[in-house]
Amino acid sequence: MSKENMCPTDFAPAEKVSSEEITAEVAAVAANPLLNLLIDSLPDILLILNQCRQVIFANRKALEILDEPVPEKLYGLRAGELFGCANVENSPGGCGTSDHCKFCGAVNATLNSTNGVNDVRECQMSRVDGTCLDLRIWASPINISGKGYIIFIARDISGEKRRAVLERIFFHDILNTAGGIKGISEILRTTNREQLDEMLFMIESASSTLVEEIRAQKDLLAAENGELKIKPDEHYVRQILTEVMAVYEKHEVAVERNIVIANDSEDFIIRSDSRLLKRIVENMTKNALEASAPDETVTLSVKRNGDMTCFSVWNSAFMPDDVQKQIFKRSFSTKGSGRGIGTWSIKLFTETYLQGRASFRSTPEEGTIFFAEVPDIKV
Repeated sequence: MSKENMCPTDFAPAEKVSSEEITAEVAAVAANPLLNLLIDSLPDILLILNQCRQVIFANRKALEILDEPVPEKLYGLRAGELFGCANVENSPGGCGTSDHCKFCGAVNATLNSTNGVNDVRECQMSRVDGTCLDLRIWASPINISGKGYIIFIARDISGEKRRAVLERIFFHDILNTAGGIKGISEILRTTNREQLDEMLFMIESASSTLVEEIRAQKDLLAAENGELKIKPDEHYVRQILTEVMAVYEKHEVAVERNIVIANDSEDFIIRSDSRLLKRIVENMTKNALEASAPDETVTLSVKRNGDMTCFSVWNSAFMPDDVQKQIFKRSFSTKGSGRGIGTWSIKLFTETYLQGRASFRSTPEEGTIFFAEVPDIKV
């Protein structure tokens, strides 16, 4: 096998075969009409890759999903390059060669298959267009005309992941809140007049939380479908922090934890969608509280940074490298299945809808701080 492009790599081998060898490999697969017929009948994306992880065949479903009627344009590319993975542009040797790729299910399944192992993994892929893919990947070795290749099957499981999130929210968060309202309502039957106002306030607060949780999910679904409408208004930035702090001071994730607003936080009017800004800061705050140990403090802050407004949330916990590399992936979570939407929505709302930038910094010495920088929306 003649190889070219001896590029450096931070993970998988970067070498690719020459265009002449790609042409020969494509011809070898095309010479097996029965294999082509079987592959084209499958309902999932199926690629055949060579030992350098380059595409030499794409089935009809792959061409349809990728909106590419000319299969020759795909030959020689790697999976991440086909799907528009955001990490490719930072990879020294293309798909699979960046530091982030160490945690990619698609790359790892493919590498195992080059060693003769059948593998099934999940892949959460952030794309250059700002969207995200949740894929289940099957990779298996196959011999064609005496030469080893890889069968690579990809199935979109975004709907499955979305259902898992909604089920967790409904059966845990919303059901817990509804149960709390029911419990307080039952207590009202035996409550004396002196305690009545307090009980009514608790019901009102719990009801507001319930409605807000439902609205938050409605906004997220609309945002992911490209249907969310921005509603600019003018709002004092510190008031947004105050409202978020009021929500989470009574939340179960804040039990035995403290929330404060930084003393050096500034206050000025921003013209933006205050509803989305609040969602962003809420998600940063919830994420920080979940990462904090009892008696630790989460600090909210807002400052002007040139022509941008920078909201930030700090906690003392350090995120390991593998978590940092995946934190903005749609379904990635360290807290089990049906989670991971919070950090993804921070990026989605900030960058896609408010034309800002979401980022974070995490070190053992400093802890973790999430940032959401947004500009004023021009009239």
